[in-house]
Amino acid sequence: MIRKLVCARRWLFVVGLAAAVVTAMVILAEMAVGATTGNENVPEVGFPPGNFAVNESDGVGVVAVAISAAPAAGAAVVVRYVTIPGTAISGEAGDYIDTTGVITFTHSSPTTQTFQVEINDDTLLNEPDETINLILWLLTPATATLGRNVAILVITDNDVTPPSQMIFVQPVIAPDAATPPAPRRP
Repeated sequence: MIRKLVCARRWLFVVGLAAAVVTAMVILAEMAVGATTGNENVPEVGFPPGNFAVNESDGVGVVAVAISAAPAAGAAVVVRYVTIPGTAISGEAGDYIDTTGVITFTHSSPTTQTFQVEINDDTLLNEPDETINLILWLLTPATATLGRNVAILVITDNDVTPPSQMIFVQPVIAPDAATPPAPRRP
């Protein structure tokens, strides 16, 4: 009897765990696609085409988020943004500071809004350009669809190795006393 009870509990745990995983996958899929409630006449929000770039010494990278049309009066479109390390390292001693936040589009707001990513200027010489992944997800799927929700911010290195200062010296050959002078022609 106890053995059957233990087996039943294990089975319920596995079934419960599987259900939780499936639920999480559905939620993530809906966030990635920007599921709507069936209303196809809502604006699309997302990153514009292309990637973003910032010079390491600029201090901040500016990232744009655009909406195809203003939401209906009284409605708001809300997106959350987050930065995730690509090849760049996040943190105070890293290449940039992690950023997350919310952007809200209303009927009267501009159709393009921006957020900033703080860039740390290091002194590493000749390092390759580094990347930060930018992610958007839609918090109000009833009022918009999610367009391009992944972009890249490229940090362009500004530290160049100074040209080497080479000094060329012409060797001076002193006459050797043991070497007889070359014969002269008359």
